[in-house]
Amino acid sequence: MKINKNLAFCIICFPFFYIGSYVLISHYIGGDQVHYRAFYDALSSASYDAVMLLARGYVSSAEPITAYALWFGARAGFSKDVFISLINATFLTFFLLFLRRNRVHPVFVLLLLSNFYIIVILTGAERLKFAYFLFIVSALIEGRSRFFIIMASPAAHLQSFVFIPAIAIYSYAKKIFEILFTWRLNARFAIAFFCAAGLLVFLLIVFFQALLTKAGYYFSNDLRFSSLLQVFALSLISFPLLKNKMGAVLLFVYFSVAILLLGGERVNMIAFSVFTFYLLKERAFSSMRVINLPYLAALAYFSFKSFGFIRNIMLYGNGFYSV
Repeated sequence: MKINKNLAFCIICFPFFYIGSYVLISHYIGGDQVHYRAFYDALSSASYDAVMLLARGYVSSAEPITAYALWFGARAGFSKDVFISLINATFLTFFLLFLRRNRVHPVFVLLLLSNFYIIVILTGAERLKFAYFLFIVSALIEGRSRFFIIMASPAAHLQSFVFIPAIAIYSYAKKIFEILFTWRLNARFAIAFFCAAGLLVFLLIVFFQALLTKAGYYFSNDLRFSSLLQVFALSLISFPLLKNKMGAVLLFVYFSVAILLLGGERVNMIAFSVFTFYLLKERAFSSMRVINLPYLAALAYFSFKSFGFIRNIMLYGNGFYSV
């Protein structure tokens, strides 16, 4: 029997991911986790029909995938720390498998696994974790099911509505430019576009009120020029590495507009995720080269930043703690 070495290696790493996650999660008891822990405790005795009502009451959540996933864990008798650590370990295992499939150099693997945003997803970003989980699963599979998993992601976290257009923009950048400059629309592309747009509009309608609340919060709390500079710098160091130059330009424009509309904190996180995803897919990090040193420096910075976040978790029970 032939053994897939990549898969075997990732499975071996699973218990280490679980232990590391459990250490962080069990110490993360402050900030938003106060409400999420109370929510999880309430779910342990809740009926199926009461889940979304509790989600709105405890954590202002309208996303059913995350709420029912937590409900399943609570009803199954898992403590929150154990259940979330299992989810985290599975997510990291899939992520590592994705990295190995795309032949990412070990130095980049270490920097990505210790990245600040990854640590945030594992600990403080409770709902966004499930959306990222769906995205990484979609990256590992083939066929139409990938499309449906991506389109289901807003039901895990509403910020997926920022992700989905970015994926479409990069994937179909050439066709978008052709339409803009020639006004010719391929029939097959048009049908696919309107079907996807229709589904996206339907999801927007379903989650409209929750989206409006979130957008208002981010707009009022995080609209800074520095966020635009950050996405510009990210685009600048990504551009030489990306094969799809048109897509890179369109992503910069898209994320700049998103920052102006929604603020920069989470949009920059999503921008970093999208640019990095396509760099990984295009195997820009398969070797150490002069051209990818700027991105290597950026990854090193985010890994260094994660140490302060982890320190805050261990000392204060909240990664975002500030004096």
